[in-house]
Amino acid sequence: MKRMNVAVMMLDITSEYATDVIAGITGFFKGKKVNTILCQVKLPELPYGYFEHQYWADVRLLESDSIDAVIIVSSFFISSVSVESFCSFIKGLSRKPVVSIGADLPLSNSCSVKIECQAAYDELIEHLVTKHNRKRIAFMSAGNTSSKEGRERYEAFKAALKKNNLQFDENLVYDGNFTVHSGERAMHDFNSKDEIPFDAIVCANDLMALGVIKELGEKGVSVPDDIIVTGFDNSAQSQILEPTLTTIGQNISLYGQKAAELILEKLEGKDVPLETYIPMKNFFRESCGCPKDFGNRNNNAGSKLNQYLNANHERRNLYYLLDVLQVSETLIDLFTRFHQILFAVDIRRLAICLFDEPVLNRKDDTFVLPDEVELALVLDREHGTEMIFPKIKFNPLDKLLPESVFDEDFNEYVMEPLFFGDKLYGYFLFKFGEKNYYQSIIYTKMLSAAIASSYEISRNRDENVALSKINRDLSDDNDKLDETSKTDELTQVFNRRGFMFAGKQILALTHSLIKKGTVFFCDMDDLKKINDTYGHQMGDEAIKCVAHALKKSFSLNDVIGRLGGDEFAIISGGVTGQSFEEKYSLVHKNLQELAKRENLPFEISVSMGVVEFTNRDSDLENLLSRADEKQYQLKKIKKAGKAE
Repeated sequence: MKRMNVAVMMLDITSEYATDVIAGITGFFKGKKVNTILCQVKLPELPYGYFEHQYWADVRLLESDSIDAVIIVSSFFISSVSVESFCSFIKGLSRKPVVSIGADLPLSNSCSVKIECQAAYDELIEHLVTKHNRKRIAFMSAGNTSSKEGRERYEAFKAALKKNNLQFDENLVYDGNFTVHSGERAMHDFNSKDEIPFDAIVCANDLMALGVIKELGEKGVSVPDDIIVTGFDNSAQSQILEPTLTTIGQNISLYGQKAAELILEKLEGKDVPLETYIPMKNFFRESCGCPKDFGNRNNNAGSKLNQYLNANHERRNLYYLLDVLQVSETLIDLFTRFHQILFAVDIRRLAICLFDEPVLNRKDDTFVLPDEVELALVLDREHGTEMIFPKIKFNPLDKLLPESVFDEDFNEYVMEPLFFGDKLYGYFLFKFGEKNYYQSIIYTKMLSAAIASSYEISRNRDENVALSKINRDLSDDNDKLDETSKTDELTQVFNRRGFMFAGKQILALTHSLIKKGTVFFCDMDDLKKINDTYGHQMGDEAIKCVAHALKKSFSLNDVIGRLGGDEFAIISGGVTGQSFEEKYSLVHKNLQELAKRENLPFEISVSMGVVEFTNRDSDLENLLSRADEKQYQLKKIKKAGKAE
């Protein structure tokens, strides 16, 4: 079999569930010619969170021809959006073999691995009835989500009641959303155990069960003596909780193993079933009144010691990383120190790919993947390889990395977007020594911020060098941009060409000094009415008055330009937009004085809009457009006031 790259797409690689799935996938691929690329993807249209859209950009990278197949942990995604919406998001992956974990996806070349929970629920209800004599059994559902798995567990619970000759009572169903808080909230209105209408409650996952136990305990209700509580997932918390939690356990690593097996068969051209089911198992523990599992408890003690030691080690790594990344420097300077950084956090291999220009990727934007990236850094501690800006460029839709990078053997990599705020700079792939995904994401967020900062410092230095050269050239040869070509003839302020040239210099200077600034957009009111009533010559006089008033109202360090017609713009470096009302009033005051001094037979007024920029804003056209929109909104308000 030829070398294969299989991507694993999941909502969060740091959860216990994800860790177990990954272990099953990578365990199956071990010794086979397969690279596993773990990709944490956030849904782009969720109302919460700040930068989910940046992680969603990775889906475009998974469309690369170098990705042969994709395993999608779908169950988490479709608990937040419908299957149809999710499939519309990932339609670019439909031409690749896909195995979905937890749900069916209507894609042309996909199959699914799912759990079969009916037999486990039948056994659980029978156990509660015959072993513990419970008859009034409630259900803590995931009804506040659109999770298909949640609905399947609900239906299996109802079928199990019927099989054990118990009547289903919809009043004993409490809706949650798979969180601890929803379990607490469901029990909140009960004031004492006498008000509780059930003697056992079966929860659709362990987290809701933990919430139920916590809230019942605060009301003096004993578990399991008064109320039996059970969960679903067999999470680590279920085994160390007091009391330990009776739960239905998925063999989650088997999920991953079976998905990897199916994807490999697909890649080999074999026929595979559309649906594969993984059986489940009950773990009867203290929360239903069964004896302690002493073997597990002893193992947990050792596990706690290991967790404590690992936590101390991770804290030391974080302190070190915070220290070494706090220096502002260029990309070259930063990359030359990456050996010591990677050693501290145990990153064994790292490849960084950068776009030629940062991509402004806002939450509601449609991300367009650039057709060229540059290989900026390769560090392979396992083979002693290092390349810093080797001048290799390629199309990421053809391949994620050049063939020569990390081609010695087959490994498990994590792929992350490289972003800061709304700017996307590229992506990087890395391999950790210890597979602590939660810690790895923290490290890579810190590295991403440091790389983005150094990227901007490098770019600003390059721009400053270029600007210095331009300034020298301007001094030596005025023909390149003389006063005539950059000055508006009527008003003697910058014309559009001159304004854009000088404005970009102000932006570059503001960036280099890491300051803020503002862009004003100014539009005359009723110029057409003045032209129609008094003639175009008087209209020109009005335009000149506006230019003069703006020069009087702003400082010599500000750049003022006439963009065309009755539109003006001003850019002020190092000035915030907080004093907009004061500046707007000053412009109007100066306009009134000038009109009176020139004996103009009409009033002159303007509408203005303002936007503030920081060292992350570099597109002057975009800033002008946003300021113009605010000016337009003000003009509409003024017109509406006159109409009244």
